[in-house]
Amino acid sequence: DVGSGESERASAELRRFFDSDSRSTHQSALLHLASMRAQVGMGSGARLALAEATHVARDSQDHACLMYAQCWETRLLLDERSALAAQQAASALVAKAAALGNRETLAAGSIYAADALLLGGASPRRAFEAVVAARALRLVAVFCAGLGAAWR
Repeated sequence: DVGSGESERASAELRRFFDSDSRSTHQSALLHLASMRAQVGMGSGARLALAEATHVARDSQDHACLMYAQCWETRLLLDERSALAAQQAASALVAKAAALGNRETLAAGSIYAADALLLGGASPRRAFEAVVAARALRLVAVFCAGLGAAWR
């Protein structure tokens, strides 16, 4: 776990970066803050930043930010071992990603949904079948191939 001093320094650096970057949006800065807090184990702080990012993104009709906020919300629910809420959040994420044509987040949502199935007591076979049915593995392969091409 990260100590509180390190977390505060990281938050300050995020604020400094987003204050100096004129291309950044407020909701994007909040989303990054939520991500950082979630990754260092500050779930309640992450939720506060996600709630604010969601509010600002809704006001500005930033559908991509809303989708990414839903992605982090699903991940937090999985981290909290909340199976039913995670399944519902993953289903909403998959629907939003499909509507926006975002294949990477569609794959992530499908994998989160399978993780939520396992958390809820489903067999590994059932979870794997759900991932295969959602074509998430193909989406991940396409995404990784695209990353490989970008690095060449």
